[in-house]
Order: sequence, then C-alpha cells, then structure tokens
Amino acid sequence: MHGFQDSVRFPQENIGEGVCAPNVATPEHQYATELMIFPNPTTDGLVRVQGLERKDNISVTSADGRTLHVSILRNGTELLVDFSSVAAGLYVVHVYQGQGRLAYPVLRQ
Repeated sequence: MHGFQDSVRFPQENIGEGVCAPNVATPEHQYATELMIFPNPTTDGLVRVQGLERKDNISVTSADGRTLHVSILRNGTELLVDFSSVAAGLYVVHVYQGQGRLAYPVLRQ
C-alpha cells in the first residue's frame, strides 16, 4: 500500500536559516542549476527564487493542490514571488526545467 509519504517527496537541503535548495528530485532527472528559494518562511510575503534558467517556468499551488494566481516578477534568472495577497499557510512553488519538475514547500506566516 502506498501512502502519502511514499508518493510525495520534497527533497531539500537546508543552507542556512530560511534558505532551501534541492538535492536531486528523482534519479531520472539531473537539473542544470542549483536553485535557492528564500526567505522561507516568509513574513512579508515576498520570496526570491534564484538560479533559474531563462526557459524555466514556475507555478504556485496551495497545499491542497489549487493553482494560485500570485504576482511573479522576473529579472533574468531571478524571480520575486509575491505571496502577500494570500492567507498564512503552506504553499508549493513548482519549478519546471526541461522534462523535470521540482516542488518547494514555502511557508507564508
């Protein structure tokens, strides 16, 4: 029987307080860049995503999987995601690189 822990994983490595970066999402996918998402948790609602390639895309969902429409500003390989319009809670930033996808939990306080 497959449980929630067997089917959903958020691989991450803490790199100092409030910063997380992935290890490798799955054995099938190697990602060209090392991404950092910070601050995490966020108190003012603004989260930076650094290390993206220009062709990478992102989406944001609530913990229950609903797609959110939040402001995302791109400056080269960095994004600024504005969570200030959503309630406190757990959200997921999905980064799409080529055929792979990484999922980063973000806590809005």
